[in-house]
Amino acid sequence: MLPIANWDEVEKVEERKTLPAGIYGLIITKVDNHQDENYMEVFFDIAKGEFMNYFKNLQSNLGEGKTARNCSERIYYTDASMKFFKAFITRVEESNPGFVFKETWDEQKIVGKHIIGVFGEEEYYKDGEVKTAVKFREFRSLVAYKEGKIKMPSLIKLTSEELAEAKSKESGSISSTELPTGINLDELPW
Repeated sequence: MLPIANWDEVEKVEERKTLPAGIYGLIITKVDNHQDENYMEVFFDIAKGEFMNYFKNLQSNLGEGKTARNCSERIYYTDASMKFFKAFITRVEESNPGFVFKETWDEQKIVGKHIIGVFGEEEYYKDGEVKTAVKFREFRSLVAYKEGKIKMPSLIKLTSEELAEAKSKESGSISSTELPTGINLDELPW
């Protein structure tokens, strides 16, 4: 390898803390309206505290071409889902006194508004074991938060069917202990 000229100036990626399950004050950072598919994708980040700008920092550490997961939610506004869309808009309005969405019907006016986000743990299966990840669960209003109406979500456990399916999918791929034919284990350096 050739020496890297500005090696001493290159910033290394700092270790980041994993976002724990919890209830967080969020700021809406971006809204993409997909009118042809009847939904808005609402992007958000942690607004204050120890994990402020968590998803922004995560994204900057991932680099170009990669997108941080778990920092957006699709809000559909079809006839069948209109009550959920209205619940989301109402929660934004209740969290931002004086903001009334129907005065403009402009989804970009939601950018910069605050809302509460609930994140909970969820089980998944990988590399032969059950693990947990923290996932976004729902938007709630600041009013509900102040009134103590938001509860910590419980762990979503894998069902036995989901676990069996995940194990069967994983067994269909080459595991780290299996080698393609024609490789002699005695020739490997480790």
